[in-house]
Amino acid sequence: MPSEDEDYYAREYNLDATVRIDQTDILWGLSYHYYVEALVEVLLSYQYQRDAGTRSDQVIRLAHPENMRRARDLIVTGLKTSEKMRLSAMAETDDDMEWLGNPRQAGSAFPVPLDDADFAFGEN
Repeated sequence: MPSEDEDYYAREYNLDATVRIDQTDILWGLSYHYYVEALVEVLLSYQYQRDAGTRSDQVIRLAHPENMRRARDLIVTGLKTSEKMRLSAMAETDDDMEWLGNPRQAGSAFPVPLDDADFAFGEN
């Protein structure tokens, strides 16, 4: 959680971290872009309707099913992009100012430590 204590960030984070953006990082950002775009499509699919003004007459209905189809396609594309990102990360052998590094790369500036289980696919 965010903290008001400035010393907390100096203790817990590398405030001087520097990263080089590579293909893995671009795929990571792109996959999140697809998920956010899908969320917007889902939200735009529904419409709040208030017919007679009573609480029982208030409904949320699917007004634009085509948006839901677009959202589904975006989620699938996001998942495929995430898989490309995973494969790209695992194929990296350098360790040069990584943002999203695989478990063998110690020079990652990613704020959450990642291990082999984070990169496993289909084993759970």
